[in-house]
Amino acid sequence: CKPTLFEELNPDALHRPFFDIDKYTTEEPHNDELNTIRASLEQQVTQLMHELDSDFDPDINLVAAQRHRWVTHGGQRRFKISFRLYVNGYAVKLPHLKAHVQGALERGVLRQADGWDTSVYPTGERMS
Repeated sequence: CKPTLFEELNPDALHRPFFDIDKYTTEEPHNDELNTIRASLEQQVTQLMHELDSDFDPDINLVAAQRHRWVTHGGQRRFKISFRLYVNGYAVKLPHLKAHVQGALERGVLRQADGWDTSVYPTGERMS
């Protein structure tokens, strides 16, 4: 059995930027729907990163992880669509990243309806 690696998300340390979405539906989407959602999320993160660095290249720096599954949410069986997009080659303190994400949501660069989750950026230490 491989050991599990935990990363301490210390808000004072530098971390590779990541963006998290969780969205719940009543039906399991087809792969083409998930690919469309992923492409939209990647486009939004690319737009945000271009605001911060005009040389940002998503083909080199952007990686998406995904884990979709049936869960109980709000007492009901729902399908959870979950993506986490990582930006390689950059480092940021998590409170600054949270502020950028919140600002991008307010400006419409990131669409609130897509389920962007800012609770993943701790203000104190926690395990993730």
